[in-house]
Amino acid sequence: MVPRSIFQRRFKPLDIALAILLAGWVPSILMAVVAYTILASTLDSKIIRDRRTLVETLAQLIGQELARTRETIQYYQTLPETQRVLERRPQAPSLESWLARVFFSQPRIDGLFVTDASGALLALVPLVEGEPVDIGRRYIGEEWMSAAKEVKGAYLSPVYKRQTDGRPVAAIIAAVRGPNAEIDGYLCATILVDRLGQQLRTLQFGEGSTAQIIDQTGLRLFGTDFSAKVHAEDPLIYDLRQGAPQGHFQHEENLYSFRPIPGTGWTATLEQPVAIAYRPVRELLSKTTILASWLIAATGIVAWFIGRLYRRQIAADERIARETFISQSILENMPVGIALLDPDTEKFVQANQPFVDLAQRFGGLPAERLITEATFSEVHFGVAEMFQRVRASGVPSLTEEQAATSPDGTEHFLSINLLRLQDATQTTRGILFLIEDHTVDISLRRELIAANTAKDQFLAKLSHELRNPLSPVITMVAELERLADASPEMLAALEVIRRNVELEARLIDDLLDITRIAHGKLQLTPEITDAHQVVERALEICQKEIVAKNIAVEVRYSAPRHHVKADPARLQQVAWNLIKNAVKFTDAGGKITIVTGNQSQDFFLEVQDSGLGIAPARLEKIFRAFDQGETSITRRFGGLGLGLAISRAMMRAHHGTLSAHSAGEGLGSTFRASLATVEAPLPAPAPLPAPDRPLPDAQPATPRRILLVEDHEDTCLGMTLLLKRRGYEVRTAANVATAIELVRAEKFDLLLSDLGLPDGTGNEVMEAARDHGLRGVALSGFGMEEDLAKSRAAGFSEHLIKPVNIERLDALLAKFFSSTGNSSM
Repeated sequence: MVPRSIFQRRFKPLDIALAILLAGWVPSILMAVVAYTILASTLDSKIIRDRRTLVETLAQLIGQELARTRETIQYYQTLPETQRVLERRPQAPSLESWLARVFFSQPRIDGLFVTDASGALLALVPLVEGEPVDIGRRYIGEEWMSAAKEVKGAYLSPVYKRQTDGRPVAAIIAAVRGPNAEIDGYLCATILVDRLGQQLRTLQFGEGSTAQIIDQTGLRLFGTDFSAKVHAEDPLIYDLRQGAPQGHFQHEENLYSFRPIPGTGWTATLEQPVAIAYRPVRELLSKTTILASWLIAATGIVAWFIGRLYRRQIAADERIARETFISQSILENMPVGIALLDPDTEKFVQANQPFVDLAQRFGGLPAERLITEATFSEVHFGVAEMFQRVRASGVPSLTEEQAATSPDGTEHFLSINLLRLQDATQTTRGILFLIEDHTVDISLRRELIAANTAKDQFLAKLSHELRNPLSPVITMVAELERLADASPEMLAALEVIRRNVELEARLIDDLLDITRIAHGKLQLTPEITDAHQVVERALEICQKEIVAKNIAVEVRYSAPRHHVKADPARLQQVAWNLIKNAVKFTDAGGKITIVTGNQSQDFFLEVQDSGLGIAPARLEKIFRAFDQGETSITRRFGGLGLGLAISRAMMRAHHGTLSAHSAGEGLGSTFRASLATVEAPLPAPAPLPAPDRPLPDAQPATPRRILLVEDHEDTCLGMTLLLKRRGYEVRTAANVATAIELVRAEKFDLLLSDLGLPDGTGNEVMEAARDHGLRGVALSGFGMEEDLAKSRAAGFSEHLIKPVNIERLDALLAKFFSSTGNSSM
């Protein structure tokens, strides 16, 4: 609002002019000159002051956004959990999952990444589809690292283009230090310049004005429409660094105002042509000249002119009153509680009704007392330190989840923001107090997190309950197949049972795999692997189905470099999915072609079939989970539609690609998997000839004793029969208490234990068995990563997921007992 005294000064020369007309023309002209000088100087000061207010608002808006992100990063910088994650301590969450959790809990952060102490990238979110991320390579430079080491909290970097998508961002980098004050790594948040620009588009900076933000290196961040458009170094940065008096200066034909953004090294600038900026001054000069002419020309013209100005004053007063009314109406109807405090007396000067309601509900303000009669210390929102800090430093302060209890005992969460208001002379005029109840949003977020956790627990429990009935079926099938008098018809029937049980187990594994992928928990064990051998093993698995459908298979291993750094089991799962998919959708008598080759530094595998083909519109949709295309395809071929989704996710986890091509429906399809190659390993040296000595007996003198802990009666019976037929002496227990008593009372060579037991877990049995020097193998339907980690921590040497593969169990038992000779385990 323009002070009324300015209007009074505008009309004062006219009042004097009336007296000068009566006294004589010479005094009139002299007074006109004096009035002209005063008014021009006053208007010039007002123009500069308004420009300062605009550029200060711009600086505060950007500074507030950056300060919020900086406070968030500084909070996680000192969080013990951050140190544990970086140090990869036991029981700590994985770095990727922890980083994703932090990212999705902070909506004001556009990206997060973590590096080690040398600046090498460890993890990054969000990941852009199709863009590679160089995990393990230098991601931040020495200059940024040095700056982050020097500052106490977090360092704001110059603007740069993000590697994943090329969008301009700024990074807030914080060094994470361990207990010994050594740097364990760097936690970095990125802020999109686009998002900062979106907040500035709503501001009005005056006719011909151009607002701009310049970072510490002199780069201009925005285009004329506040789009992210980083320019070359601004030559005016040298004038800004030298420091122009009063925060503004004139260069060539433009007037510049600037304001450093506290704590960032950035500068907010406002540019306007001098002709437009000083247009009011020129208009004033013109009017003053005309006024003097009118005074000399005729008294009547002067009187008419004074009347006109008086009418303008009335209109201006009405406009100011109207604007004041609108501002007060907006303030009263805002859903956010807003109040203004006197910085000296700490008394509330003004507050809207939402603030009064919140102060009475959570701040302890009596209902019968007016808010303007209270002081800040009498309204208890728990932010007294924030008020003193904001008043002293001027840095805005924000608390997003301030806990408060309503009179009925309900817990609420408040967002509280304090901001110091200053005028053009840097005098503090008040403290703006903003408060909002975010209980609904926070409660909803917590409910979503709880629902997501419950879903994971449900899937783990479901997989356990589905696998338990499959275990005795597989065991009994294995025993029946060993019968010497089994007829071919019986063996064929048993093969059908085995194949369908293994298919159901595969479906359960696919459901768990897609859950791991969705939560970023897919774990890999990469090693140098011969990709040709992986393809050959996958082809052997599908051989029966190929023969059954009389499909011709052409294999061309054309890749000279065929060694890759990958998890062999996961890579074989990808190759098996592609070959199985080709067999599934190829009619009997069709053809499948498997080709390998090298392109640049990559190895690729192509699986071509003459089968169903894919419509162009569905080429990308087939990689979505549970998406097989048309309903008729699902009814005809069955399945859940997870194989291709899992395969693409596994290839991306290996930093590879998986794509599909097809000429159309009925014209077959081609799937191509690509992965970077590595040097082939050196051949292992030939083993030395063993010295002549008598071979040990194939079987020990006394049978090995195994303790089997299983509460599922059918599974226990089947496993007991299987182990006894292999010559082992078996004792069984159905709960933790019985198993621990047997471990303490008798001597065993090996423990085979389920994990989910009626009175506890198999991990408790293993911990007791470990104290007696007994090794163990976990048998469980729980197969999530956390389940495997818990079993390893308890002391189990292996973890087999139900239904147990009999061949793998035999190999595992043979390995355990051969490694110990005839000695007890």
